[in-house]
Amino acid sequence: MSNVQEEIKDCSEGTVEEVVKAPLSIVQSKTEKEIMKELHAPFDSEEIEWRILRHTMTSKGLRLIVCAYVTVRAVQQRLDEVFGVFGWRNEFKEWGQGATLAGISVKWNDEWITKWDGGALCF
Repeated sequence: MSNVQEEIKDCSEGTVEEVVKAPLSIVQSKTEKEIMKELHAPFDSEEIEWRILRHTMTSKGLRLIVCAYVTVRAVQQRLDEVFGVFGWRNEFKEWGQGATLAGISVKWNDEWITKWDGGALCF
């Protein structure tokens, strides 16, 4: 059981405010170095999936170009473990025609810090 899960279990009988603040106390007691170490930890092999990006037939047979990626559930679990279930969020915004911006925010020192990335759909 992670520290966050233990903290939530310990305060499950408390008020809503106590339950929400408990996971944040875990993050606030960590240093930036500890958080970065936890975020950069390798994912388990079962949390990695593969997608075929391109396939071609050659004289030697089928040739595939594949891409490994981390599942969304694995990323959500990592953020829950590092920042607590109430210590991060994501949001999406339309950006131009057919494009979307995605933001991931974490709560640090009572401030939401957001990183944005985006792109357009390609057909």
